[in-house]
Amino acid sequence: MIRILALHGYAQSAEIFKKKMGVLRKACGKNVEFVFLDAPILLQPVDMPQTFASAEALDTVKAPPEEPELQPRAWWRANSDKTDYYHVPETIDYLKNYLKDQKFNGIFGFSQGACMAAALTKILEEPEAYPSILVDGKTPHPPFEFCVLVSGFKPVDRNLGPLFATPITTPNLHVLGRNDAIVIPERGRTLVDVSKDPRVEEHEGGTSHLFTRGSPTYDLVGHFVPSKANWRNFFRDYFLSFDPVLGGKPVPSPGPTSASDTPGPGTPAEIFRVGTPSRM
Repeated sequence: MIRILALHGYAQSAEIFKKKMGVLRKACGKNVEFVFLDAPILLQPVDMPQTFASAEALDTVKAPPEEPELQPRAWWRANSDKTDYYHVPETIDYLKNYLKDQKFNGIFGFSQGACMAAALTKILEEPEAYPSILVDGKTPHPPFEFCVLVSGFKPVDRNLGPLFATPITTPNLHVLGRNDAIVIPERGRTLVDVSKDPRVEEHEGGTSHLFTRGSPTYDLVGHFVPSKANWRNFFRDYFLSFDPVLGGKPVPSPGPTSASDTPGPGTPAEIFRVGTPSRM
C-alpha cells in the first residue's frame, strides 16, 4: 500500500480537504491511503475573506465549538506582500513531532499546503539546512519517495526560502492550472524551477463564475485539484508507480482537460474577493 500525507490549502482543514478529495480517494481504492493532517494555525474572521479564503471557509469560519474539525486553518500567516511568513518554526516543529511516529511513501499538497509540502520535502532531503528538524541527531522521517504539488509556489520568506538554494531531488509532480487566478502559472513555475527533473501537468482550470454568498460577490476561479475521470486515473497510476509490486509502468499524461472541469464534489476550490490579493 502507498501511504500519502495530505496537506490542505489555506483556510481549509483536514476534514474539509478529505471530503473534497473523496472522488480521488475512491478512485485510488485500497492500494492508496491518504492521511489528512490539520495545519496548526487556527484562522479567525479577521484573517479571512477580506483577502483570500476557501469556499468552505466562508461557511466554517464561524464553525460551532462542537465542530472544530471544520475550523479553517493555515500552515502560516503572511504579511500583505507575502514576503514574511509568521509561525513557520512552530509549524515545522509540529510536523516534526507528527512524523516521528508515522511512515509515509509520499506527500501531496494543495496551494499553501503544496508550498509547505515542498519545504518539508527539502528539509528531509537536506536536514543540515534546517537543523531543528533533527531528533537526537536524526531526521524524524526518511526522505519521501515522491511529492505531488498542486497549485504550489516557491516560498520566499527567511525561514523557508533558503532551503531552495539547491533543487528538490525527490521525484516531483507539479499540477498547475492555466487559468488559476490565485496561484497564477508564473508563480507556480517558481517551484517547478527549483525542482530537479520536474514532471509538470496542466489543467484548464475552468472559467470564472461570479456568485454571491450573502454579501459581497465572489469569483470562483480555476484553483483546485482536478478531479475528472482522466485526472483521477492519472493520480492513481502515478501513486501506484511507486508501489514495488504494482508499479514499474510508465504513467501517461491525463490528456487535455475541458474548460468545464470546474470544481465539483470532491475538488477543493478557493475563492477571493474580486479585486483583492491573496495572503497565502
